[in-house]
Amino acid sequence: MIAWFFVTGVLFSTHGESWKELRRFTIQALRDFGVGKTSLEEKIAEEVGALTTYLKNTNGKPLVFGRPIQKLVGNVIFGIMFGKR
Repeated sequence: MIAWFFVTGVLFSTHGESWKELRRFTIQALRDFGVGKTSLEEKIAEEVGALTTYLKNTNGKPLVFGRPIQKLVGNVIFGIMFGKR
C-alpha cells in the first residue's frame, strides 16, 4: 500500500482525489508519531533536561559536544517510535 502511495501519489499527483488521499494518509501517519501533540514537546523537554544535567556533571571539563546532541536527538526519535526513552 505504501509503495502504491509513493508511485502514484508522490510522483504523479499534484491535485485531485489521489492528492487528497495522500495528504490525509501523510497527516495521519505524522500524527500517529506524535507530530503536533504536546507529548512531543514533553519528550524534547525531558531530553533537554537530561542534557543539562549531563553538562552540569562534567564540572567544566572539555568534551565533544556532538555526541550528547546525537543522543538527545536519537532519544527523541526513539521515544516517538517506541514510547520509551
